[in-house]
Amino acid sequence: LHMFGALFLHAHDAQELRDDPEGAASLHREMERLRAWIDRTPFRLGETPLRVVPNLEQTAVNYYTRGTYDDYWAQEANDFTAQFHRHADIPGTYSSGWYDPYAIAVTDYYAQMARQNQTPQRLIMGPWTHGGLRGGLTYALDVDFGAASAWGNRSGRLRSRESCPGAFDVYRP
Repeated sequence: LHMFGALFLHAHDAQELRDDPEGAASLHREMERLRAWIDRTPFRLGETPLRVVPNLEQTAVNYYTRGTYDDYWAQEANDFTAQFHRHADIPGTYSSGWYDPYAIAVTDYYAQMARQNQTPQRLIMGPWTHGGLRGGLTYALDVDFGAASAWGNRSGRLRSRESCPGAFDVYRP
């Protein structure tokens, strides 16, 4: 269910809503009631606010109803671990948080790229949630790790070259 909210965010950028201000406004209103929608499971096609972006509504229904690993989950877009051998040997930085639902996937990805690549691979992990990592949050639920734990996008702006020397350097072998 944690992806249900993410699908709403993706819907805001959907081409289907580009010329549909009424649909976009409806989606925005319903996103404010996300908790109520989650409580209205099971999800059915045509009955969620995501119906204004049909492919995302189908994705939400698939996420909710497909509990068994099948051809849907085996698609490259859903299970990229089978494609790791095709990934380019380029420098990589992988970031996640201890409270991120993708922490295991990110650390596994990092470990495989570090094994198979010659170029530098880096992992950044810390006391963050999925959104908190990029939003500069210092807490997860009722635990606050203090101001020094904030990382990423601060004050609505990405860090600049001046505030993070070397962060934007180009890798040259």
